[in-house]
Amino acid sequence: MLNLIETFCLLFSVARLEDTIPSVLPAISPKLSTDKTWAGMYSIDRYARDRVMKSARLLLPHLKEGNTVLDVGCFTHEAKKYFPRWINYLGIDCEKYHEKTQVVDLNRGFLPIACSHALCLETLEHLVDPQATLESIRNSLPSDGLLVCSVPNEATIFHRLRCLCGTVDAGCFVAQGKHLHLPSLKQSRRFLSTSFEILEERYYISPSACGSRQEWVGRILGLIPDSVHQWLADRFPSLFARGHIFVCKKRQKSTDDIGMSPVESAP
Repeated sequence: MLNLIETFCLLFSVARLEDTIPSVLPAISPKLSTDKTWAGMYSIDRYARDRVMKSARLLLPHLKEGNTVLDVGCFTHEAKKYFPRWINYLGIDCEKYHEKTQVVDLNRGFLPIACSHALCLETLEHLVDPQATLESIRNSLPSDGLLVCSVPNEATIFHRLRCLCGTVDAGCFVAQGKHLHLPSLKQSRRFLSTSFEILEERYYISPSACGSRQEWVGRILGLIPDSVHQWLADRFPSLFARGHIFVCKKRQKSTDDIGMSPVESAP
C-alpha cells in the first residue's frame, strides 16, 4: 500500500509539472522514414525492446516449420529477432524503415496477404481507419491463425492526472509519431472483439518515457524498481500498464459477411 501511495504522489507531481518543462523532442522531419521521433528506439530504450520481445514470444508455441508470420507495422523488423529461422517473416509498413519491408498503405486497410499468424504492435493507434486494417488482418489469417496485437494505454493514472492539470494530450498537433486514437483498456478490448476473440492479455511498462517530451519523468519513475511497476501493471492494468498485449483468434464470419471472401490458408 505504501508503494502505491508513493507512486501516486510521484505521478501527480510529474503530471502537474509537465507544462513547466521545455520539450526536448527534436525537430520533426517531413518524411516519416527519416523522422527522429523513433530513431534508435530499440537501441536506447530497453522497455521498447522488452515489449516487442514479450509480444513475439507469445506466438512461439504456435509456430510450425514453414509458417509465415505477417508483421503489420513492422518498423525496423525488431520482432524478427525473436522468431526461429525456419519461419517466413513478412514485414509490411507505410514506409520502408527496413530494406526488406513491403511498403503498404495501412491507413485504410489493405488487400489480404496470406499468412499463418500475424503481429500488429503499436500500429493501430496511428492509423486513419484502424477498423479497416484490423479486418484486413483478419482476412489474411487462416481459421486457426492467431494475432498478437499491442496497443498503448492512454488512460493510465498519469494521463488522468495530466488531464486534471489541464493537458489532455501534450502532442495533440504533432504531425509525425502521433497517436490518432487514445484507447483505454476497455476500449481496446471492445475494438479488437469486433473481429477477433481475445484469448490472453499481457501488460507492459515503460517508465523511461524514452523519446517523449517527458523523458525527465523517466528519471523520477526510475527510482521505483521495475518489479513494482510491473506488479501495479499486472494488478491494475487500466491505471498502471503503459500498454496492453492481446493474443487473439479470428472470429468466424457470419452470413452478413458473405460479400467478403476469406484468404486461402497459408502453409
